[in-house]
Amino acid sequence: MDFNLTPQPADTTVYEGDAGGYYSWTGAKSPAIPQAKVAAGKLVLRPRGFAPPHYSDTFKIGYVAQGTCTVGLVSPNDPQEKVLVISKGDAIPVHIGAISWWFNGGDSDFTIIFLGESSQSYSPGQFDYFFLTGPIGVLAAFSPEFITKIFHLKESETKKLVQRQTNPFLVKLGKEINMPSQSNCDTREYVFNLDDLLSSGVNYAENFPLLDKIGLSASLVKLEPNSILNPSYNVNGSQINLCLKRQWSGSNHGPKWYRVLDADAQEDQAFVVPKFFAATQLAGEDGMEFFSLSTSSKPIVGQLAGKESAWKALSSPVLQAALNKKVGAEMSKFEYPRLPRHEIIAVLAESQIANVSEADLLHPDPDLICNLYTHIFLLIDTLQEDQGQMEFGALELLENPDHHVHSVQVMNLYNKIRELVAAVNCPKAFTPKDLIKPEPERTELFTHEIKLKPIVDDLDLFEGRQLAAKDRISQLNAEIAECEELREREVPLVQEVNSKVKELHQTVSGLNKHQMTLKTSIKQLKEKAKEMDEKISESRIRISPKCPRKCQFTVQNCPVTRQSFRINLFRELCFNWSVFLLTSCVIHVTKPSTQRALEEKKLVQIETKNAERAAVQAFQEKTSTLEAYAKVNSAKSVDKDVKVLKSKLSDEGVLIKSLEAKLVSTINSGPIKNLEDSWRKRQLSGMRR
Repeated sequence: MDFNLTPQPADTTVYEGDAGGYYSWTGAKSPAIPQAKVAAGKLVLRPRGFAPPHYSDTFKIGYVAQGTCTVGLVSPNDPQEKVLVISKGDAIPVHIGAISWWFNGGDSDFTIIFLGESSQSYSPGQFDYFFLTGPIGVLAAFSPEFITKIFHLKESETKKLVQRQTNPFLVKLGKEINMPSQSNCDTREYVFNLDDLLSSGVNYAENFPLLDKIGLSASLVKLEPNSILNPSYNVNGSQINLCLKRQWSGSNHGPKWYRVLDADAQEDQAFVVPKFFAATQLAGEDGMEFFSLSTSSKPIVGQLAGKESAWKALSSPVLQAALNKKVGAEMSKFEYPRLPRHEIIAVLAESQIANVSEADLLHPDPDLICNLYTHIFLLIDTLQEDQGQMEFGALELLENPDHHVHSVQVMNLYNKIRELVAAVNCPKAFTPKDLIKPEPERTELFTHEIKLKPIVDDLDLFEGRQLAAKDRISQLNAEIAECEELREREVPLVQEVNSKVKELHQTVSGLNKHQMTLKTSIKQLKEKAKEMDEKISESRIRISPKCPRKCQFTVQNCPVTRQSFRINLFRELCFNWSVFLLTSCVIHVTKPSTQRALEEKKLVQIETKNAERAAVQAFQEKTSTLEAYAKVNSAKSVDKDVKVLKSKLSDEGVLIKSLEAKLVSTINSGPIKNLEDSWRKRQLSGMRR
């Protein structure tokens, strides 16, 4: 019979869209899958991806390889929905015919690997799914008349119910639908974590009863770089494995022990190990990790190497006959470790336990052997020198206790040797005959076993430390995963904060520019104000018309008040302008043109009035300038006075506080308090009188 067990990736894309995809392994590329009556599939859900309710015709176990998901389960005989939240490392068994739905409510993709047994499947080697809704669902298969009568609906409502959902497999839900996000039952009854149970190997029905109902068992295997998994074979079930991490090599041996597979497996590739086929795996440079499923809930596994190997149970003559090689002179790879006779003698001499010869080991004496065992036990601190003494209660049971002292010592030594030999997994059991009539071969073996006790103790100690280190590593990995999840959750907040910081930087730069412009404008205004102050301080009103009376007025030298100054200045300006115009005009009056002279005089008078108006306007402008200057000076003086008053008020407030403090201290002092007490006493005495 030909066996094609080559690891293959998923060769069929059942569906792929915005909500995710489903990928399957078929017999076209992996013929061993239908032959072994197993099946494999991979479901990928994008964020907000939803797999509608459906059931299948196979028992299967799903292993979460990535992300988190909310799962709903409804068993055929228990119509109650169980909502579970599963995450990376969880394994969830799914019973045949159980209705389930899957929803990814997270921000990252969700990936789950389904491995199962397909002996009852309509399509050998595949999972057959039966959907409740959609164009290929159960509702669409029934006629509208049946749907109307079953659910008591109208025809229009039936059409909407059946035809509204157009997507056959996966749907991407909007945020307006609030899907369940928490479990409504005890998750431990339906889900087990393979990462937490990694050290226990295969998860049998004994530690998870639900596996007994579906008849399957699962395990997660992780190997360090360049390490190898001991070869083994499954007696009562086939295996299907899916590689989860990197590259590794596998080897399978079929009937008559010819090699049927020796190939490398890549990530996301599956391969089958049929029943009774021996298989082993060798990890690559990056280690190995794969999800394995057995078609038996209580698999019987035969080990071909390691502590429980069949080679250890076989005796040396059987091994020698089977391997056609002498076993014993040199330490066989398949036999329990054993030192040669001369090395045992050398070790006993170096340890200063006993000086024995080869003749003593070839013809062992009972007394010599008992003393040898006793000294060895005393050296390794497992036997006390006074252990030969019995308790008083035990002595009462014997007629002559002195005659049994040696027997008690021998039995005590026998019990110690028997316990030690069993602890080091010796293939031969220690019997009382080995103390009474010792045989050379068995004596050499047990002497070597007793010398191995300290090494075994150290090995147990190292194994305990290794388990503690593995637990610590798993704990640290969990903490690292939590930190990474927290970091991923905080990424949007960090981006938002960075954007706000950038906006603040931009606003700060704009404000700095605006501040610089304000500073320059303030500087310019200060310069203009300084110029105005200089102009106002240097301004003088001087009027010097060209007239017989040349008058000069200055504001600083005028002895009159401001109001009288304005009236006198106005009168003087009017007079000067009228005199100037009258004297500057030469009136030529001729006898025949008297009328013309009168008209010219009228014109001169009009011009004089216009000149007076212009002079009044100029005077008003100059007086307004003087008033503004006076107001500025008065405001400055008032500001100074206010500042002086504020400083005085603050000084007075400080003085008042100090006086109040002194007053309080004076009141609380002795004399005033005594006066108050005496006054009160006088009042009381007066009232008594």
